[in-house]
Amino acid sequence: MSIKIALLLILLGSLLFSAGGPPMMTDGTGTPGNGNWELNIAYKGEYPDVSSRYEAPSMDLNYGVGDTIQLKAETSYIQLTHEDETKDNGIGNAKIGVKWRFYEEDMLSFSVYPQYSFAPIKKNLDNGLADIEEAFYFPVQMNKQFNSIAVTAELGYLAVAHDKNYLNSGFLIGYRYTDKVELLAELYRSVQTNGNDEFITFMVDSLMP
Repeated sequence: MSIKIALLLILLGSLLFSAGGPPMMTDGTGTPGNGNWELNIAYKGEYPDVSSRYEAPSMDLNYGVGDTIQLKAETSYIQLTHEDETKDNGIGNAKIGVKWRFYEEDMLSFSVYPQYSFAPIKKNLDNGLADIEEAFYFPVQMNKQFNSIAVTAELGYLAVAHDKNYLNSGFLIGYRYTDKVELLAELYRSVQTNGNDEFITFMVDSLMP
């Protein structure tokens, strides 16, 4: 089992209250609204052993179609330092998706969010900048609001081409500290369907729209 702990800072964001989404791993049920654009830009870093991997930046662009549908495009610029201290940089994986919030009543909502990931630059699969050739992810999200607290949960199946498949689950709690500051805490688990490999990530963040 691998455990990662990350502290993330949003440089530019326009997320709904505890709706989830980048830079958090758990997605929520929120959508931008009809005709509205939403851009989230974040910097992320991983430091396993002597190597390092930066997503600098990670960009997530969304567009609202009606009040309940969201179109998504996402990619990252990767800066990678290998164990032998050689370096590579360039575009990592890209992702496109469509979210549909199919239920919303009494501060409770549900959505589905099918997404397709791919490597737009095939040679970056060889140097590690892109880590997935092709994958399809089908998650279901739930969001429940309790005054200043919101809870978001996600359960999804990740099918990876030429590799193992994963079952992902995420749990996100958001607390609105003030009208302009929200505190987020997230626990995310990804496990191979054969049970051989498991990754658990804990993240904390602050959101200032």
